[in-house]
Amino acid sequence: MNKRSKRSANGVAPFLAAAMVASPAIAQDGAAKAPTTPPPPPSQDAPKNPQSIRVRFNFKGQTYDQILDYFSRATGYPVVRDTEVPKGTVDYIYPKEYTLDEALQTLNVLLQTQNVMLRVEDNRLFLQKLDDMKRQNVPTFIGAVPAAIGGEQIVTVVLPLLNAQAKPVAEQLKNLIASYGSVTALEQQNSVLIVETAAQIRRLQRIIEELDRQDVENVIELLPVRHTKATVLISSLQALMGERVVEYVIQDGKRQKIEENRVAGLMLAADERTNAIIARGPRAKSEAVKQTLVLRDVPV
Repeated sequence: MNKRSKRSANGVAPFLAAAMVASPAIAQDGAAKAPTTPPPPPSQDAPKNPQSIRVRFNFKGQTYDQILDYFSRATGYPVVRDTEVPKGTVDYIYPKEYTLDEALQTLNVLLQTQNVMLRVEDNRLFLQKLDDMKRQNVPTFIGAVPAAIGGEQIVTVVLPLLNAQAKPVAEQLKNLIASYGSVTALEQQNSVLIVETAAQIRRLQRIIEELDRQDVENVIELLPVRHTKATVLISSLQALMGERVVEYVIQDGKRQKIEENRVAGLMLAADERTNAIIARGPRAKSEAVKQTLVLRDVPV
């Protein structure tokens, strides 16, 4: 009985030993066959603090689909593909680690060449066309884009104007805006609303400051009228130098149309007491009023 038990034990032991040896060998073979990129996804208890995420870019002939998968695994953020993933491959090797913000900026620089972009929202990454980004919930700022915003990020900014008029400024800027962006004149607030990358908005803001600075003189001049009445002459000056503006107002419950001529960037008023035209605005436009006044203020 003891001999049989001993033989049974001896018969089973070699089988268990073989199984224990084979298991590590299988694991090693599996590890050897596993691709070097992308790395395995982090565990569910990985830190969710974006500041703790580090990403390393080491791409050689990788497709954009592989890069997105790697980025998702490295950050723990799922990628929602709202548009088709670009074709082609990428060569990008950088030995140091990126923070999440730096990695996203770098990746978006690559993706924007393919007219797409990654947007982070609610711990998810949305791959979208640049043309669709201006309709999304992009960050909005007043006056300037904060320095902390990466240059590749699409934002909305409202830029108030001090002297220049919003409509002509928007017209001058529209050819500098990418197809996925927009520029809108907010005439009542005398501001321009721009949707573009932060880097381009910073560039456009320097142009706007220059355009706005041209009217910084904002001089007030009294232009005497010698041969006719200023109150009669003011309407012809506005018609010659201004543009027709049509507005509607509600009065006594009825909609009424108001038409008038306005000179962009210049205010004109007739002063009955001195029989003169008062002009307030840039000196260049005041000079234009003077020249027009010489032609109109002649003896009858």
